[in-house]
This record gives sequence, C-alpha cells and structure tokens, in this order.
Amino acid sequence: MTWARAYLAKVKAKLTELGKADRLPEFQKGATEFIKFVAGRFEEFQIFAGRKNDYEGAFCFSYQKEQSDEGPTFLYLADGLKQVKY
Repeated sequence: MTWARAYLAKVKAKLTELGKADRLPEFQKGATEFIKFVAGRFEEFQIFAGRKNDYEGAFCFSYQKEQSDEGPTFLYLADGLKQVKY
C-alpha cells in the first residue's frame, strides 16, 4: 500500500501536468479497484520492477488467471505508462 500511495500521487500529478485532468476521476476509480484486486489476491502475484528498481515507480503485476491458461496475465496501470513509438 505504501507503493500505491506514492505511485498514484505521481500519476495524478503527471496527468494534471499533461493537461489530462479530466482523466483523474476515472483513473482514481480504476486505480482503487485495481489496488483492491491485487491486495485481495496478493499471494498469487509476481511483481516486476524496472531497471532502476524505483519502488515508487511503475510495476508490472503477473498472475495466472486460470490454471488451464498457457501463460500468465500481466497487469499495468495504463495512465502510468509512457508511450514510445518506433
């Protein structure tokens, strides 16, 4: 939960800075649901950090949705990602 408070504050500030303040209510609602989902099933998740190991930065959450699935499902907070075009 410590991670969530710091990271979500950064994302909210970035959305405001980028002029996307209209996204804040939807982001806050979705982020709250996401955090509750992860916290409720925490033992099922693998968590990945970036190269910098910034524990207030974006994480990737991975879990096996169904035991019959071939591979894991990865979850991200989309508003916290930076789009890079190639």
